[in-house]
Amino acid sequence: MQPALRPETHQVPDPAAEARAEFEEFVYILSHDLRASIRAMSELPEWIHEDLLEAGLDLPDSVVEYFGLMRTHTARLDQMLLDLLTYSRVGRMQTVQVLDVGPALNAVLGKISGIGAFEITRDLSQSNIRMGDRDLDMLLDCLLTNAVKHNPEGAGHIRISTHVAERDVVIEVSDDGPGIPEKERERLLGPMTTLKSRDEIEGSGMGLAIANKITKHYDGALELASGTDGRGLSVRVQIKQPLQS
Repeated sequence: MQPALRPETHQVPDPAAEARAEFEEFVYILSHDLRASIRAMSELPEWIHEDLLEAGLDLPDSVVEYFGLMRTHTARLDQMLLDLLTYSRVGRMQTVQVLDVGPALNAVLGKISGIGAFEITRDLSQSNIRMGDRDLDMLLDCLLTNAVKHNPEGAGHIRISTHVAERDVVIEVSDDGPGIPEKERERLLGPMTTLKSRDEIEGSGMGLAIANKITKHYDGALELASGTDGRGLSVRVQIKQPLQS
């Protein structure tokens, strides 16, 4: 009797997934190449300004203001491209492994501008999480930068906690800032969306979008809610963890 043949299994291509991957690769290449030109554009106004001063020309205040606006907008465009690069890198060029949240949090806190004016409370009851190291750093950076940037007082209280929910790890960052109206929360998880104009609060509107994309990459969920006592914002990120074999 002939032994039964094992059926061959073939992975069915996912056209939508392939299209997303191709688009993200395109965004990565485009953003990377454009940044070189943007950096040159940001330096040109300074060079022109210096040359005019060396030529002995007395520049009107309006011209000096225009040079400043050119520098501001090229810096804003450069930051936007940098955030698009970050968005396209989610889940790429890293090894998924068990990481300690504590050291990653310390490193991120040391890089965020203005966070020294905030009181930080930690409750890391679950210290280990399985994900890419770059994704964990980006996730913490986006959540904490969002809490700092959108507090009009420039100071306040931020609480960072981790715990286990079923087999998932939950990271929650709460602040006492102005919060986000409930009707706007879903919209602000999309790329390049802000509550206020970029002239009021500098930023590309990519922070929560990057955090949301990282969360979805690990089949998790991101939820926005009111903070403690109904004040501020609480961002709850639930990252799925693999079953232990």
